[in-house]
Amino acid sequence: MRRVLVLYLVALFFPALAFANDGYITIVNPIRISRYNADPIGSLKAQYQVISQLHLPATWLLTYGALNNQQLIAEVKKFSTDQEVGLFLEVTGDFVNKANVSYHQTGSWHFANAVLLSGYSQEERIKLLDTIFSKYKDIFGTYPKSVGSWWTDSFSLNYIHNKYGVVIDLGCSDQYGTDNYFLWGQYWSLPYYPSHKHVGMPAVTEPDKLGVVRILWAPRDPVRGYESSLYSTQDYFTVPGLDFGFFKKLIKL
Repeated sequence: MRRVLVLYLVALFFPALAFANDGYITIVNPIRISRYNADPIGSLKAQYQVISQLHLPATWLLTYGALNNQQLIAEVKKFSTDQEVGLFLEVTGDFVNKANVSYHQTGSWHFANAVLLSGYSQEERIKLLDTIFSKYKDIFGTYPKSVGSWWTDSFSLNYIHNKYGVVIDLGCSDQYGTDNYFLWGQYWSLPYYPSHKHVGMPAVTEPDKLGVVRILWAPRDPVRGYESSLYSTQDYFTVPGLDFGFFKKLIKL
């Protein structure tokens, strides 16, 4: 799985206790162009081949770099109608240059101040968001309903919900110190309507609700996830002594 374009990320969630006997799996594939993958087009085709053979609907979230790759876009446009295409709001050098914003990289590309929208001022976020949404519409003719990132802040979600009609946000599950920043204290792998004040908090009242449902990728083990972020549907294979049996366990849970 390390060899494909991106990690195959699965968000498992149960929308209400009353429907606890019904399980839902949402398949989301963030797609980026990066130095980690020598053949992004081949990886994309390989991922879609599995999805297509199993007749599964999936969501494909494209970075700004992916939107600029004409060959990749040509492949995405061949997808069947049960596939959804959205945006992965990862900030990169080519993205900020197009938006006429200064890149905030001070360490590595994956540091929070560089890769997350929250690392930029609200005025800069608006420029970045308008740039990528405009690019998407030029390609696909409409605006996307789904977005994702490691962390999309409340200001950005409010803005794209009100201006572009976004209704779903894929965010990262809690992780303790991974990628040089911390996400801790959210709902444990469950979907929720976030507060418009802070996406890490669920809305308490209707006026407080941000109109975007938040789902979390790489759900953590209900118990061992507190021990380590590696106990998840994303990184289970890196945990010594664990194999696909652990993945099956999480699916059942």
